[in-house]
Amino acid sequence: MKTLILIRHAAAQSASSAEADKTRPLSASGAFQARQLPKILGSHNLSPTHILSSPATRAINTAQAITFGLGLPEHALETCHEIYFEGTKGLFSALMKIPPQTSCACLVGHNPHLSDFVRALTGTRVSDLATGGIAVINFDTATWIINQAEPQSRTDRFEILPEITIGK
Repeated sequence: MKTLILIRHAAAQSASSAEADKTRPLSASGAFQARQLPKILGSHNLSPTHILSSPATRAINTAQAITFGLGLPEHALETCHEIYFEGTKGLFSALMKIPPQTSCACLVGHNPHLSDFVRALTGTRVSDLATGGIAVINFDTATWIINQAEPQSRTDRFEILPEITIGK
């Protein structure tokens, strides 16, 4: 059994014309949101031991708050460029970076890619995952390698839990 936790980064500051999207930091409310995520995961008995994050500042800040809040070692957090640059295809590639012995992992990224990824994995259409939103997918497999070519055929092996969103 593998558990995949998908988290959209916490709320970010608005983009300014001089600031690149990738370098936008969390807003004050986003920093608060990020610090609440480990508590929410714990309250649902979710304990990821490996976290992959987009290289965008807002995603890294969110992932760091989760790593710290769960008491994980720094090496449990890995930056994965595919999450930011390659959309849904990149999220499938990111899964292959998760150590095979890991039973619960977390990916921190962006919409619309995360919502599209949930649909690709489960066949379930998810409306726009809110900032700080969490989707949890359990699947019965021994490997993190998932065939992109037949996502709909695996829907009976997946369960998506309700999205957990904290206020802004």
